[in-house]
Amino acid sequence: MEQNQFSKPLVSQSTALHLCFWLGTFGAHNFYAGKTVRGVVQLISAFIFPIITLVVMFIDLYAIIKGTYVDGQNRGLELNASKWPKKIYGLFYPAMVGLIILAVIVAVVVPKIMG
Repeated sequence: MEQNQFSKPLVSQSTALHLCFWLGTFGAHNFYAGKTVRGVVQLISAFIFPIITLVVMFIDLYAIIKGTYVDGQNRGLELNASKWPKKIYGLFYPAMVGLIILAVIVAVVVPKIMG
């Protein structure tokens, strides 16, 4: 990790991953990465359009896991963690998407069967 005295320390991928997973709907990972405007927009949107911010959180979570998420200065994240958090969240991501799809199907089908 190369830094001079004026550069901001690199953003940790593991910290961004945990912030996105636990507080991603509110944009905590965006604030941490230096994307303040995007964080504020996501924070306000979380109370107005919660489903949209949840989808954005999953997209960001996927980008952090794949390593394509960049910080506010368009730099990649610092890879300082073991591969276990990426593996755990990497397994969680497809499972959560599957559960959301299943919930939508049940929400559409069950009222038609019952009604």
